[in-house]
Amino acid sequence: MKLLFFFFLFICSSKTFAHSYFFAFAEVEYNVMQEKLEGTLIFTSHDLEEVLMAKGIITSKFEKLQHDSITISALGNALFNDFKFYSNQVPIKLNALDFSLTKNGLIEIYFKSEKVKLSQDFELQFESLMDIYPKQQNKITFIQNNEKQTYVFMNNETRRKITILN
Repeated sequence: MKLLFFFFLFICSSKTFAHSYFFAFAEVEYNVMQEKLEGTLIFTSHDLEEVLMAKGIITSKFEKLQHDSITISALGNALFNDFKFYSNQVPIKLNALDFSLTKNGLIEIYFKSEKVKLSQDFELQFESLMDIYPKQQNKITFIQNNEKQTYVFMNNETRRKITILN
């Protein structure tokens, strides 16, 4: 009977710490002077850490990772498979610059694109973590000419056309 009681407590406590919704955010601005996209990807650090460790991309917790070019490049390469911009159907190369952990449990990954001219056929794919967490929801705020546009991405809509402001 005691075993059954402890099993029940274990099941209840594991449900208490799990969350059923997952979110990632991005804020990206088009730098007209440099003709580059500059931005930040923001994830709940333990969700991203768990996925990257399971895939063997990182081998320790984010707090212990070095901020060297190899680590930052590996992190970017992993993230930019599921977070991509396209101009005229051609992927725009993104480069990870650095990352930081916030006190409220988030990780921010900073990036910049190669030089690009925005076209009317400008799209974003933002399916980060959706293969692991089916209820993952991603949101981007895109800033151009000091105007903000927000787009939401769900498992059934992972690629969106971005409106270019003239």
